Amino acid sequence: MAQIPASRRELKNAFSKHYHVYNAMDQSYHPMTRRLLLFYAVESGLKCYLLKNIHKYMTSELYTYKQFNDLQEHGHDIRRLVKFAGISGQKDYQLGNLFMKNGDTIAPEQFHQLWRYGIESRVLENEDRIEVTLKNIADWLSSNLVE
Repeated sequence: MAQIPASRRELKNAFSKHYHVYNAMDQSYHPMTRRLLLFYAVESGLKCYLLKNIHKYMTSELYTYKQFNDLQEHGHDIRRLVKFAGISGQKDYQLGNLFMKNGDTIAPEQFHQLWRYGIESRVLENEDRIEVTLKNIADWLSSNLVE
């Protein structure tokens, strides 16, 4: 299924709104709900950041660049987006895989499915660590999406 093109402004607004709501949530909200919202905030923010850096305005323009053309197929791959943003070498922004109770391995591009469907990983503390990393990325984006 093809992605619906989004503008840089729409992505920035999505990042801001999702991240604002995430930050307003307290511990009474289920962790998977908070994490899912944070995941989508970070995804939107990173795509906005990449568009800003190449001076383009629509995600459809982003995908025409050879280095980014696989993002249309792997648009949820936060680890890849972080790499393209140039911050993957920093420890605070590195995402690892999660290991499931059934032995499967879940890559960062699948985290949204994990939290959308309420699937628990083998070690819940690893999900806590991933949430901290996503929050670090969102904090970085908050400072770097200023236009």
